[in-house]
Amino acid sequence: MNHQPVRVLILWSRISGYMAASWQRLSSLDDLDLTVVAWSVSAARDNAAFDASIMDGLNCHLYPPQTAPLNELTAIAEHLQPDIVVVPGWIHPNFHKLARTLKRRSGCRVVMGMDTPWTGTPKQQLSQIVRRVQLRHVDHVITAGSRTSEYARKLGFSDSEITEGVYAWDEQLFGGAAVEQGTNASLLPAENDPSDPNGFLFVGRYVPEKGLADLLNAYAKYRRTVKDPWPLTCCGTGPLAGQLGETEGVQDRGFQSPEAIPAIMSRSQAFLFPSTYEPWGVALAEAMGAGLPAISTDACGAARDLILANQNGQMVPASNPDALLEGMLWLHHHPNRASLGREASRAAERFTTARWATRWQKVFAQLLTDRPLT
Repeated sequence: MNHQPVRVLILWSRISGYMAASWQRLSSLDDLDLTVVAWSVSAARDNAAFDASIMDGLNCHLYPPQTAPLNELTAIAEHLQPDIVVVPGWIHPNFHKLARTLKRRSGCRVVMGMDTPWTGTPKQQLSQIVRRVQLRHVDHVITAGSRTSEYARKLGFSDSEITEGVYAWDEQLFGGAAVEQGTNASLLPAENDPSDPNGFLFVGRYVPEKGLADLLNAYAKYRRTVKDPWPLTCCGTGPLAGQLGETEGVQDRGFQSPEAIPAIMSRSQAFLFPSTYEPWGVALAEAMGAGLPAISTDACGAARDLILANQNGQMVPASNPDALLEGMLWLHHHPNRASLGREASRAAERFTTARWATRWQKVFAQLLTDRPLT
């Protein structure tokens, strides 16, 4: 008896380097036929500039955000006849309309990726009943971490219907930087070469929720506190870019492609992640996977999963520049940053794309156990 591959249709929001790497890894697994429908990105619209070529090798259909027509989605699904449909939260009504139709017609299983953390706001509390009704067709939720899992439970999903690990970092791309960390100059005192980061690093969009104001405030105080301050290198783009040039010691590298970031990380000493809102934070996982100790705010979901206090970094209160400053000083004066970096790399191992693909494949298999494929 010949087994047909499991046909998986992923309906997603914006493409990114880490999601493309995760899908590539999933697509490489045996007995799985993957198709992705996702939204493209642009520097002007999304403060990011990922090229569509990151999806090369995948069976994919890209649309501008909010524009995937239901009739076109239906045509794609009718051609594929998927066993599993994956939807991204409740961000696009057409995705859920299609998922409901496929489940009703063919018994297709529905998996929802979810990264919204439970914060207990009145809006979230009021929306619980509405969301429960809207999401009755969802069989399983893959969340960004413990805070998101709490929200999923409040939406009526049981523990057996929740798996943590919706995001991953690309170990094939960033893991090489960790190898270099043990041998290059990144763990030595800062050099006077302005083209070499060799200090603190921030990677992210230049938008308010990334905590840039707090970061620049804390960094200015840091420079006034130590005699030999490290530079602060920032990689990103966004409306707050102009503020970076107003602080001494800050180098704005602009948006960098995923392929360029590992080299910058390998020449840096520590990673700063000052977000005031961050459902998870793949950039933190990438940096720690590359061997960088980190200071992150507690607003970042990944910090709760990755940071071990004083072993590979520190987690500090969000919107607190003085707490960020204390973290910078702790790293600056730490006698063994190489050890911190090794521990950071170890902590990130469970969020690699290889682990991600295995995790998702297991969820798919569990959902299809009552539907033997022939």
